[in-house]
Amino acid sequence: MTSLYGIVGDKLRPAIRKALNKENLIEDWVAVDPSLLGLDALIIGRQVVCPLKSGPP
Repeated sequence: MTSLYGIVGDKLRPAIRKALNKENLIEDWVAVDPSLLGLDALIIGRQVVCPLKSGPP
């Protein structure tokens, strides 16, 4: 896992992890900059609803 640090005064301190209030905030960030995923990706849809299939036809 990647660690994130911030500078407080003249010292390096671990960043405090906390949940984001809205899932779509992350979606917006990734839509603007897909490289945040660490992949060479192209976003072609968001929250696409697909029919559920329980097995082979």
